[in-house]
Amino acid sequence: MEEKMGIILADTLYSKEMRIDWNYSVYLPNNYQKGTTDVWFLLHGANGHQLNLLERIDLKEHLDKMNATDVFVFVDGFNSFYIDGPGISMESAILKDLIPHIEKLYEPQQKHIA
Repeated sequence: MEEKMGIILADTLYSKEMRIDWNYSVYLPNNYQKGTTDVWFLLHGANGHQLNLLERIDLKEHLDKMNATDVFVFVDGFNSFYIDGPGISMESAILKDLIPHIEKLYEPQQKHIA
């Protein structure tokens, strides 16, 4: 079976909830077409950032080998545990800033958080 290679894009959006420029990365599958796939928001563990799953376990290589057809968004959650807390409104930023931003860019059929 022929392996189809996706690409990794690095991007930034301004988060009104956190009042910062917020980095994230995206895996776009080979032959991606807007509006035809699901989007997965991948959340790293504590003390990490959006590149952990790409650098530590080379998730891009795994997605390529699986011939993944979905879009994967690698979220920088800082050390927030993905909740709103003192100093950072991460849950609100994901719901109000990141998800709508990604929906406009990729028009997913469905959204998933993992």
